[in-house]
Amino acid sequence: LKMIHAGTGYNNVDLDACNEMGCYVAVTPNVAAQSVAELVFSGFGALKNQIRMWDNVMKNGGWKSSDFIGVPEFKGKTLGVVGYGNIGKCVGKIGRGFSMNVIAHDPYCKDSGDETELVDFDKLLAESDYISLHVLLTDETKHLMSTAQFDAMKDTAILANACRGPVVDEEALAVALRENKIGGARIDVFEKEPVDLDNPLLKNNKVLLSPHTATFTKECASRM
Repeated sequence: LKMIHAGTGYNNVDLDACNEMGCYVAVTPNVAAQSVAELVFSGFGALKNQIRMWDNVMKNGGWKSSDFIGVPEFKGKTLGVVGYGNIGKCVGKIGRGFSMNVIAHDPYCKDSGDETELVDFDKLLAESDYISLHVLLTDETKHLMSTAQFDAMKDTAILANACRGPVVDEEALAVALRENKIGGARIDVFEKEPVDLDNPLLKNNKVLLSPHTATFTKECASRM
């Protein structure tokens, strides 16, 4: 028996059962890197430039106001990538294209293979203006981002999660956003999918959401 899982993560595959049945399991590495990385950066850009707010202002008959001057450029800001595999490297490459300072944390990566500096997790949390998560879901990474990590981040920092939902403690994220401990979040994956309608992230304007669609490009589908 053989099973091909279209994607990188395989947390939804019962490996013990596959072993018992003598079933080989394979994934499709690196087919999603560009699609996921582009989704992350489109979210970062929309959040930092307050695109949703300005869209609503204009559609309600308004125009620009000097009260909202002051959005940041990407240039010179620090991008922290957690998990520096194929997808993480693609995110880093896009960040350098915007003249960002790119740092990464990955305990299993000893050489970034590019100019990205590998740092410890605490340093990444403290220094990053944007943080993008690209790790597999394991016992080690479940709730990797929770209360202590949000407390350690800059209060202007934006978090993106386009790997697996349980990597982020959603309850802690909702509190961090409500208490202005971080600046915003771009979330494509969730602890429970589909999302419950009472999930507080659905009602927070500092969060940009999509329903696990990072790989929904025609090019990524073709590669898979």
